[in-house]
Amino acid sequence: LKDNTIHGYAQALKTFCRFLEREGFAPTNAMAKVQMPKVAKRIMPAFSPSDIRKLLDVSLCRRDTAIVLCLLDSGARGSEFVGLRICDVDLRTGATRIIHGKGGKDRTCYLGAKARKALIKYLRERPDAQLGDPLWVSHTSGEQLTYAGLRHALRRLGSRAGV
Repeated sequence: LKDNTIHGYAQALKTFCRFLEREGFAPTNAMAKVQMPKVAKRIMPAFSPSDIRKLLDVSLCRRDTAIVLCLLDSGARGSEFVGLRICDVDLRTGATRIIHGKGGKDRTCYLGAKARKALIKYLRERPDAQLGDPLWVSHTSGEQLTYAGLRHALRRLGSRAGV
């Protein structure tokens, strides 16, 4: 098993033993002195400029192109990214408000000129969109893009591009 899986199992056991002790089902916490297994810190490899070019070349729609460029510029996490509303992005300056990010904190990130241009082209395809509407919508349902939908779109692009 991978170290993350082992750590997850150990954490569940530790929590369960703490519950048993607190509720009086066990006299002591059997996991109190057990050292938690270490989890290696892994840094994802960065995309090379040629990888990014390949992803953009295989993007069949403006939405996917805008997604790739905006993700690269913003550095937003997937769940933060799909939660964006149109009003969260200032298309002139590129200032993008990430609301309720990791740890419940708000922050601002910025989109570059290429990402803003791609985003404007994508939004022109949605003439009925209002400021409070989701920034990213599904092709099939027209509803807000979910994290799973974003992951699926990126995997599809990556597989087409060989990245």
